[in-house]
Amino acid sequence: MKRKISAHPWMTCMAVFAFAVLVIMGGLPLSNGSQLPDGAARSSGQTGTDGAKSPGTVSITGLVRQPLRLGLRDLRTFGSVSVRRVDHRAEGFFGDFEFRGVPLTTLISMAGPRKESSSFMRPTDLAIVVQNESGKRVLFSYGELLFRAPSDVVLAFDAEPIIPNRSCDSCHKDRSDHNWRSALNRKQIFPRLIAGRDLDADRSLDGVTNIEVVELFSPPPQPKSQPAVSESIEIRDGNTSIATARSLNPYPRHEVRALEVGDAMGYHGEVRCEGALLPDVLSASKSPSGPDVGYVIATADGFRATISSAELFSAAQPPPILVADRCNGQPLKDQGDFKLIVANDTIAERWVKSVATINVVRAAPQDTH
Repeated sequence: MKRKISAHPWMTCMAVFAFAVLVIMGGLPLSNGSQLPDGAARSSGQTGTDGAKSPGTVSITGLVRQPLRLGLRDLRTFGSVSVRRVDHRAEGFFGDFEFRGVPLTTLISMAGPRKESSSFMRPTDLAIVVQNESGKRVLFSYGELLFRAPSDVVLAFDAEPIIPNRSCDSCHKDRSDHNWRSALNRKQIFPRLIAGRDLDADRSLDGVTNIEVVELFSPPPQPKSQPAVSESIEIRDGNTSIATARSLNPYPRHEVRALEVGDAMGYHGEVRCEGALLPDVLSASKSPSGPDVGYVIATADGFRATISSAELFSAAQPPPILVADRCNGQPLKDQGDFKLIVANDTIAERWVKSVATINVVRAAPQDTH
C-alpha cells in the first residue's frame, strides 16, 4: 500500500518569503560579500573586532570567494533571528533555551561558495563542515541550508533559559526535576551552532571555531557524449561497495507531490512520483549514519547532490526525499530507472535523474599543513 506525502506549495512560499525578508532586513548579504558589516574582518591578515586570538572568533573557509573571520561583536551587527532549542541528546537533557543568532545561510552566502576547479561546477554537492574548539565536527548539506527555511540553522551569540513558571513536584515527587532544572544554568560557550530542525541536538555545537565549505566526493570527469542512463544503484563507502539495488520492490512504496522548478530550467509544473524513501534504502543496506555523515547521490556522467544524514534520520519532521521509479503514472524511460526527488526543497536543484551511485562521505579532518 502506498503512503502519500505532499510537499505543499504553501511550505515553499513560506520559505521563499522568509528568505526575502532576510534580504530586505539586511540579514542575508549578497554572495559576493559586498554587505560585510562594519568591523567584521576578511581573512586576509586582518583581525575581527574581538581579535584573531580572542575567544568567540569563528572562521569561514574552504571553497569560498572570500574567507571570513568574525567575532561575537561582528555577529551582533547582522540581522538576527530567535530559535528555541531543547538540548536533548542520547546522554540526556541539557537545557531548554531561546537562542539569538545569525542564520548560517547568511554567513555562507556572504563568503560566497565557489569551486575553482572541479569536474562538476554546480554547488549542489557541497557540504558545510562545522567544527568546535574541542575538535568535534558535524556536517550539513549545501541544499538543506540554501534551499530550506534559512532561520532553522543559526550561529548563536546569546541565549536565555526557558524557566518553567511553576513547580513540578506533583509529577516528580522524587524531586528529579531538580536535575534538569540545573541544566538551565549551565554555561554557554559562544558562538554556538543551533540546528533547530533536528529532533536531537547532536549537530548543535558549543564554541564553534571554523565553518568550512567542502567538496567531499569528486570522481574523475566522464565523457558526456550520450545521456547517462543507469539500471541499478550502487551504495558505496569509499572504495567499498555496500549494496546494489536493481529494483525498489523490496522497500515500502510511497508517493510524493512536488513542484519541479529550478534556477536554470524554470517552472516545469507539479509532478507525482512513486518509489522508496531514501532513508529506507540506506537503512536496509546498513549504511553508516550520524551527525558527521553525508551521502552524495551521483549519476554516471558526474551530476551529483549531497544529502546530510541528519536530514534523513535526525529531523523532527524528515522531508520526503524519494528514490523514484515512476512519475505521473509512467516509468521514467529516458531518465534512467531511478530519480532522486527532494520534494521539500524550495527549488529542484538537488533532484538527480538516472541515479547510479550513493556515496557515503564524512566530515574529514581539516588539512593543517
